Amino acid sequence: MQRLKYAIRFIQASFSLAIKKDQLQEQWLFIAVGNLLLLLIWFLPMGLTLWLIGIRPVGMLLIGLISIFMLFSFYLWGEITREHASKLMAGLFQTSETPDEGENKKGALFDHWPDIFIWTMAKPVLGFQYNLQQLFFSDRQEKNPWFSSHNLIIPLISLENLSLKDAISRLSEMMSNHMLQFTPGFIKVDLLSRIVHWVISLLGILTGISVALIVADPFSTNPWQRLLSLGIGILIAWLFVTSGTIFSAFARNCYHTALYQWVMNVQEARGLGDPSRAVPPELIRQSLE
Repeated sequence: MQRLKYAIRFIQASFSLAIKKDQLQEQWLFIAVGNLLLLLIWFLPMGLTLWLIGIRPVGMLLIGLISIFMLFSFYLWGEITREHASKLMAGLFQTSETPDEGENKKGALFDHWPDIFIWTMAKPVLGFQYNLQQLFFSDRQEKNPWFSSHNLIIPLISLENLSLKDAISRLSEMMSNHMLQFTPGFIKVDLLSRIVHWVISLLGILTGISVALIVADPFSTNPWQRLLSLGIGILIAWLFVTSGTIFSAFARNCYHTALYQWVMNVQEARGLGDPSRAVPPELIRQSLE
């Protein structure tokens, strides 16, 4: 329970910082606009299905499958926006910057979107394998020991301009050198943000369906009436789902970038022989008080 309290404090501090620092709100805008474009793209096959097939079982099945792909595309886009958001957040954490770091921050907004795309697709499989081994084969040598700190993968890709493969190698090196001061899951930011995300999304989907049934008749023989019902429903659902995506992606990005900066502080402290520099960023310190 205490870990959830830490997470609540961290998320509150993160959003308070975003209110003060307008540049952190760029991720919110990217997610909202991107999700709206994705909504328009996915509405086309959904509308055609409803127009041509109607609400027969096969039509509803196809619409359901398209909706699942649409929801996943929203999540995937939220993860991709974290590349630029990590750089903005790291800029607030860093008190100094070397020339190399400055070069790494130049370039397109989403240079490494293919790496983040692959990572987002592979993470559930790797997570299942890791948790299965921890649960049933804990006495064996871990296949992917770095996965316990996988939260640092996107910050490593973004801030050190690494490919996915190089980011995994870099994370393994960090763990070998004991640069992580505590397990990333100690503060339950990921868990809490995902719960909020899915609760808001489920509420939005149910609200969209309810309003669509009230405002327009999806069972009408008039295809335009069915399209109107579909449009109203998914637009309302989009508003809720996008809000949940913004909340989750932003909170997790702040936390993961803060963890990365803490590792960098430890690395600097060891290089200078000054343990006083190995302190966590202010957001983490505030959440643990």
